[in-house]
Parts: sequence; C-alpha cells; structure tokens
Amino acid sequence: MLYTIYMLPFLGGKGAEEAAENRNYLAQRMTDELNEIIRVLQLTTYDEEEWDADNLTVMKKAQNAIEGKVRAARDWLEVWRRNKFCKMVFGFAV
Repeated sequence: MLYTIYMLPFLGGKGAEEAAENRNYLAQRMTDELNEIIRVLQLTTYDEEEWDADNLTVMKKAQNAIEGKVRAARDWLEVWRRNKFCKMVFGFAV
C-alpha cells in the first residue's frame, strides 16, 4: 500500500515557483518516509504459528485446546443431566 501526499499551490505571488518546488520536494520526502515505515512494519509482522519450534509444540497447543473444549462439553452434559433428573423427580429444571 503506497501513500501519496498532495499539496495544492497558491496561485501567483513572488517566488511561487520556488515555493512549489520546495513543497513538492518536502511532500515527496514525507511520502517516501511513510512508505518506508509501512514497509518495515510489514516485514516485522509475523504469525505465531510460524514461530513454533517443532511439531511437539504444535501438538501440545492442540492438546490444550482439545482439553479445554472437552472440559466445557462435560460441564454442559453435567448441567443437562442434572436438569433432566430434576424434571423427572421434581417436575422442574434447575
């Protein structure tokens, strides 16, 4: 993504041509600096998955994610079981 800075000149006046040249030079320098900053930021952006040391690290992350989902599923089943029991015995859910 490139950015360009536009500055509109004033019409007429003494030194207008030199002022326009200075303005254009300054606008070009600012544009170049912004584009360089953006380029460097894009180079330093990375994805965490790319930095995993080995397959064991990837598998441990996957295992932790699975264990968290299993825990949530068991909690949901426990609540469902309790509600079903309460409906059968007492006629209402908790």
